Amino acid sequence: MSVWERSSEMVCPPSTVQVHPGQNMTVLCRVEPAFDLTLKTLEWKRGPDVVHMYRSGGDNYDDQDLRFKNRTFLNHQNLKDGIFSLTLTNVDKEDEGTYTLCLPNHDICSNVTLIVRTMFPSFIHLFRQNSNVIFFLILSSFSNQVVTFLI
Repeated sequence: MSVWERSSEMVCPPSTVQVHPGQNMTVLCRVEPAFDLTLKTLEWKRGPDVVHMYRSGGDNYDDQDLRFKNRTFLNHQNLKDGIFSLTLTNVDKEDEGTYTLCLPNHDICSNVTLIVRTMFPSFIHLFRQNSNVIFFLILSSFSNQVVTFLI
Protein backbone atom coordinates (compact mmCIF):
# COMPACT_ATOMS: atom_id res chain seq x y z
CA MET A 1 0.00 0.00 0.00
CA SER A 2 1.44 3.35 -1.01
CA VAL A 3 1.63 6.43 1.21
CA TRP A 4 -0.84 7.98 -1.23
CA GLU A 5 -3.42 5.26 -0.51
CA ARG A 6 -2.95 5.45 3.28
CA SER A 7 -3.72 9.16 3.39
CA SER A 8 -6.86 8.94 1.24
CA GLU A 9 -10.43 9.52 2.31
CA MET A 10 -13.75 8.38 0.86
CA VAL A 11 -16.21 11.08 -0.15
CA CYS A 12 -19.85 10.13 -0.80
CA PRO A 13 -21.99 13.27 -1.10
CA PRO A 14 -24.65 13.86 0.00
CA SER A 15 -24.55 12.27 3.45
CA THR A 16 -28.36 11.89 3.42
CA VAL A 17 -30.35 10.47 0.50
CA GLN A 18 -34.14 10.73 0.38
CA VAL A 19 -36.26 8.55 -1.91
CA HIS A 20 -39.84 7.34 -2.14
CA PRO A 21 -40.79 3.64 -1.88
CA GLY A 22 -40.14 1.80 -5.14
CA GLN A 23 -37.40 4.19 -6.25
CA ASN A 24 -33.69 3.42 -6.46
CA MET A 25 -30.99 4.84 -4.21
CA THR A 26 -27.66 5.52 -5.91
CA VAL A 27 -24.60 6.65 -4.00
CA LEU A 28 -21.65 8.04 -5.95
CA CYS A 29 -18.33 7.84 -4.09
CA ARG A 30 -14.73 8.71 -4.77
CA VAL A 31 -11.45 8.35 -2.94
CA GLU A 32 -9.29 11.45 -2.59
CA PRO A 33 -6.57 11.52 -3.63
CA ALA A 34 -7.70 9.00 -6.23
CA PHE A 35 -6.13 5.58 -6.70
CA ASP A 36 -7.10 2.45 -8.63
CA LEU A 37 -9.83 0.46 -6.84
CA THR A 38 -10.05 -2.34 -9.42
CA LEU A 39 -8.31 -4.97 -7.26
CA LYS A 40 -9.39 -3.58 -3.87
CA THR A 41 -12.18 -4.70 -1.53
CA LEU A 42 -15.26 -2.49 -1.27
CA GLU A 43 -17.87 -3.21 1.41
CA TRP A 44 -21.32 -1.70 1.59
CA LYS A 45 -23.08 -2.51 4.88
CA ARG A 46 -26.09 -1.50 6.92
CA GLY A 47 -25.18 -2.32 10.49
CA PRO A 48 -23.72 -5.84 10.44
CA ASP A 49 -25.59 -6.78 7.23
CA VAL A 50 -23.63 -6.95 3.98
CA VAL A 51 -25.49 -5.00 1.31
CA HIS A 52 -22.86 -5.46 -1.43
CA MET A 53 -19.27 -6.69 -1.59
CA TYR A 54 -16.69 -6.17 -4.34
CA ARG A 55 -13.46 -8.12 -4.01
CA SER A 56 -10.43 -8.73 -6.26
CA GLY A 57 -11.98 -7.49 -9.47
CA GLY A 58 -15.54 -8.77 -9.11
CA ASP A 59 -18.80 -8.62 -7.21
CA ASN A 60 -19.01 -11.15 -4.39
CA TYR A 61 -22.50 -12.17 -3.25
CA ASP A 62 -21.50 -14.98 -0.85
CA ASP A 63 -22.06 -12.98 2.35
CA GLN A 64 -24.78 -10.68 1.03
CA ASP A 65 -27.80 -10.40 3.32
CA LEU A 66 -30.87 -12.05 1.76
CA ARG A 67 -32.81 -8.80 2.04
CA PHE A 68 -30.52 -7.23 -0.58
CA LYS A 69 -30.22 -10.18 -3.01
CA ASN A 70 -30.76 -9.12 -6.64
CA ARG A 71 -31.27 -5.48 -5.55
CA THR A 72 -27.73 -4.06 -5.69
CA PHE A 73 -25.51 -2.91 -8.53
CA LEU A 74 -21.95 -1.62 -8.45
CA ASN A 75 -20.86 0.41 -11.46
CA HIS A 76 -17.30 -0.77 -12.23
CA GLN A 77 -16.68 1.71 -15.04
CA ASN A 78 -14.55 4.25 -13.12
CA LEU A 79 -12.95 2.07 -10.43
CA LYS A 80 -9.51 2.63 -11.94
CA ASP A 81 -9.99 6.37 -11.27
CA GLY A 82 -11.09 5.87 -7.64
CA ILE A 83 -14.78 6.47 -8.43
CA PHE A 84 -17.69 4.08 -7.97
CA SER A 85 -21.45 4.16 -7.62
CA LEU A 86 -23.64 1.73 -5.75
CA THR A 87 -27.35 1.36 -6.42
CA LEU A 88 -30.02 -0.25 -4.24
CA THR A 89 -33.15 -0.89 -6.29
CA ASN A 90 -36.83 -0.90 -5.31
CA VAL A 91 -36.31 0.77 -1.92
CA ASP A 92 -38.90 0.30 0.81
CA LYS A 93 -39.36 1.64 4.34
CA GLU A 94 -37.39 -1.28 5.83
CA ASP A 95 -34.30 -0.13 3.90
CA GLU A 96 -34.18 3.13 5.85
CA GLY A 97 -31.06 3.64 7.95
CA THR A 98 -27.36 4.36 7.84
CA TYR A 99 -25.18 2.62 5.27
CA THR A 100 -21.40 2.39 5.62
CA LEU A 101 -19.19 2.18 2.54
CA CYS A 102 -15.64 1.02 3.27
CA LEU A 103 -12.30 0.08 1.84
CA PRO A 104 -11.56 -2.21 4.81
CA ASN A 105 -7.89 -2.84 3.98
CA HIS A 106 -7.28 0.92 4.02
CA ASP A 107 -9.47 1.88 7.01
CA ILE A 108 -11.37 4.32 4.78
CA CYS A 109 -15.14 4.60 5.31
CA SER A 110 -18.04 6.94 4.67
CA ASN A 111 -21.62 6.89 5.95
CA VAL A 112 -24.78 7.64 4.01
CA THR A 113 -28.21 7.81 5.63
CA LEU A 114 -31.24 6.68 3.63
CA ILE A 115 -34.61 8.25 4.41
CA VAL A 116 -37.66 6.68 2.74
CA ARG A 117 -40.34 9.34 2.35
CA THR A 118 -43.83 7.90 2.42
CA MET A 119 -47.15 9.51 1.67
CA PHE A 120 -49.48 9.68 4.63
CA PRO A 121 -52.94 11.14 5.20
CA SER A 122 -52.72 14.49 6.90
CA PHE A 123 -56.37 15.49 6.69
CA ILE A 124 -59.59 13.59 6.11
CA HIS A 125 -62.90 15.44 5.95
CA LEU A 126 -66.33 13.88 5.66
CA PHE A 127 -69.47 15.86 5.04
CA ARG A 128 -72.99 15.20 3.80
CA GLN A 129 -74.61 17.06 0.95
CA ASN A 130 -78.27 16.16 0.50
CA SER A 131 -78.41 12.37 0.72
CA ASN A 132 -74.88 11.89 -0.67
CA VAL A 133 -71.78 11.50 1.45
CA ILE A 134 -68.64 13.15 0.11
CA PHE A 135 -65.14 12.34 1.37
CA PHE A 136 -62.13 14.60 0.97
CA LEU A 137 -58.78 12.94 1.51
CA ILE A 138 -55.75 15.17 1.41
CA LEU A 139 -52.36 13.47 1.29
CA SER A 140 -49.09 15.20 1.86
CA SER A 141 -45.48 14.11 2.02
CA PHE A 142 -42.38 15.55 3.61
CA SER A 143 -41.73 17.42 0.37
CA ASN A 144 -44.85 19.53 1.03
CA GLN A 145 -46.62 18.26 -2.06
CA VAL A 146 -50.37 18.09 -1.53
CA VAL A 147 -52.71 15.77 -3.39
CA THR A 148 -56.48 16.04 -2.94
CA PHE A 149 -58.92 13.26 -3.73
CA LEU A 150 -62.67 13.82 -3.91
CA ILE A 151 -64.54 10.57 -3.45
